[in-house]
Formats: sequence, C-alpha cells, structure tokens
Amino acid sequence: PFYSSTCSIVACPANSVGANVPTGCSCTTGYSGSVSAITTSPFYSSTCFAVACPVNSRGSSVVAGCSCNAGYSGAVSAIATSPFYTSTCSAVACPANSRGASVVVGCSCDAGYSGSVSAISTSPFFTSSCSPVTCPANSAGGQVNNVPAGCSCNAGYSGAVSATSSSPFYSSTCSIVACPANSVGANVPTGCSCTTGYSGSVSAITTSPFYSSTCFAVACPVNSRGSSVVAGCSCNAGYSGAVSAIATSPFYTSTCSAVACPSNSRGASVVVGCSCDAGYSGSVAAISASPFFTSSCSPVTCPANSAGNNVPAGCNCNTGFHGTISPATSSPHFSGGCTQNTCTCSNGQAATGTACTSNQDHICHSCSTGYYLSGGRCQQAASGSGVVTPIGMPNVGASSQCTMENGWFKVVGDASCMLGNADGSPLVVDYTKKKYTKY
Repeated sequence: PFYSSTCSIVACPANSVGANVPTGCSCTTGYSGSVSAITTSPFYSSTCFAVACPVNSRGSSVVAGCSCNAGYSGAVSAIATSPFYTSTCSAVACPANSRGASVVVGCSCDAGYSGSVSAISTSPFFTSSCSPVTCPANSAGGQVNNVPAGCSCNAGYSGAVSATSSSPFYSSTCSIVACPANSVGANVPTGCSCTTGYSGSVSAITTSPFYSSTCFAVACPVNSRGSSVVAGCSCNAGYSGAVSAIATSPFYTSTCSAVACPSNSRGASVVVGCSCDAGYSGSVAAISASPFFTSSCSPVTCPANSAGNNVPAGCNCNTGFHGTISPATSSPHFSGGCTQNTCTCSNGQAATGTACTSNQDHICHSCSTGYYLSGGRCQQAASGSGVVTPIGMPNVGASSQCTMENGWFKVVGDASCMLGNADGSPLVVDYTKKKYTKY
C-alpha cells in the first residue's frame, strides 16, 4: 500500500483504567489527575497520583489504605470521582462513666470515678479505666458501696460524702460525734457510757443527731430523798449513811440504815418509833441531821414523900412513910407511892409523923398516967417510985444539940433549948428532982 506503519494504540498507563489512551483513560480509584494522548513518547501525559488519606485518618495514601485516627470510628474507601475517597471517620463519644466532647478531644472520668480514657485505633477506639471509688473511711453505701451510688456517714458520724472530679474523687465531712450530755467516753462510734448516777445507754445511729441516748438521772433510792442521785440524795430522817452515784447498775450505792433507839428509850428503831424507858418522860423524834434523832427522855424525879436521885435509879419512902415506887412507861412514869405510917400504942398516945418509923408498929409518943415511956413503949410505973410521966412529948427547938432519946429530952453540952408540951403549953421542969430530963 506504498507505506509501512507500526502505529499501535497505547494502553492506559499505570494508575489509570480504560481501553487505551486514544479512547480515553481515567485515573484508578484513589488517584487524582488525568491521562491525555500526546504525539511524543510515551504518547500520553498522566497526572494520576495517589490521594492522601483524608483528615481524621492515617496511612500513606487512599490507594495504599487509610485507617481512622485513634479515637475515631469508621473507614476510608477509594472512589473514582473527586475527592476520590469516602470517609466515615468520626470522633467517638466519651464512654460510660466519663464526660467530654469526644474521646479525641479528651474525656475525664465522671465525679466519683477514678481512672482515665485514652483513644486507640481499634474498636471500640478507646480504653477506659474509669471505675467507681469505694466509699471512704467512716462511710458506707448500699450493696455496691461506692461514691457514685451514694455514701452515707457511718452511724455515730455526722457529715456527708460528695463525688468530685479530682483525686481522691470524693469530698467527705464525716466526723466523729462526741458523746452526748450525761454520758462519757471517747466518742459515739467507739462507745459512750452513761455518766455515774445515770441509767440507760447510748447507741450510734445514721440520722441526726447520729446517736440515740436513754441516759436519765436515777431517782433517789428507798430511805432517801432528793430529786435524783446525780443532784444528790440525803438519807431520810432517822436514817444514817449516804448515797453515792456509781457507773454500774443500780447506778448508786446507799448506806442509809435506820438509827437504833437512843439511850433511855426502847423500840425497833428511830424510824419505826422509840418510846422512853420506864421511869423516863419525854419523846424521841427522827431528824435528818446527825445523830438523826432528838431525844428528850429524862429521868422522872422521885415523887412526894420519897427520896433518891430519880425514879430509874430508885426512890425510897421518907421516914414516917411506907410503900414502893416502880418505874412505869405511861405518865406519870412511875407506879406506887409513899403513904404515911400509922403506929399503935397501948397505955399511951401512938407516935406520928417521922416518929412512926414503921407502919403498924407499936411505937408510943407519950404514956398515960402511971406509965412511963421506955424503948417506944409505955411501961407501968412501980408504986411509990416517984416517977412522973410527962404531960406530952416536948417540942424540940431548932438547935441541933437539942435531941430526943428514948422519949426523953436531951441537951448536949451548953446548948440552950426551948421546951413545951405537945399541946403548946409551957413545960415545967423540976431540975432538982431530975424529972422529965436525962443528963
């Protein structure tokens, strides 16, 4: 045909697809650019280059393969049209128990959780160590017992526990409650005991005031008086001893005991009642101050016509009286008495008063005519003896040296004595005949 031709169609170059250059070539998916036919070798011009991995992804190119950056989920695929890739890489939201815009921007553990959140390249595209913080000391929660679920101060502690975002991821004001009024001890949680003199107990509780107290002042015990053991108790009137507060049941010690009846009285005790002994008058009353009684029991004096210290010591009838006196418990606190003696006399006048020294005894005061007094009896005078019986018993003067002896008046020494008959008439004395007198 009068020519020689080696013209042949050039195939689409690398990184492009199509039938051949003349009919047209397109850059392979993931490549950007174009292929044009030219007349010089290599007979095409190609600007097809691999598209770089898009934002939020990494890799050498879309063609070589792109992976979403750490913290992003999704995928990058090569396509034939601009921008020559599709990308679904999106920032992963902060996981449970954390907060923030996204894992990429940064997540912080929620209040009450400790740990951290980090972005990774594999699903789920993060690692999280956010874990709930255990309830702190002196507090407790429910079954889960952690700060996010809620913690309450233990019984006996006041305050609260709140979740925070910074270490230690909680704020606690739980503080020990001191032992309440009328109790002693370090504090409520370690134990409080009622103060001495108080009965009851103190228990720790979880609601304000964080304790329950039944400590109350013990009443004054039997045989004592006062508002309470704590305020002070005094033994009742008639009781001696004391009441002291102690810390153990019955929360007091009492030595109040009934005082015995005092001297010169009788009875079970001052409290039950005491009566003065026989021969004593007065009374015994219970009082509150030592010696816890007042006593006016005093010995009764010897009654009329008797003598002695007093009735209990013994009383004797005076000369010229007879009888017995015995102590008695009822007024006048003695029984019996002294009755004047009565004497008899034959042949004369019986003695009376102190001269009648023994009741119903034969004692003469003076003798009838023809009789003379001898040894308290009237003796008949012998005929012609010249004995003349005195008219009556002489009255003795006040002088202690004027006395009677066997019915006869006797003057001692140089005493001067006044004489007279029993009826008060003058007594005539014939000293020459020594009548009516003895020397």
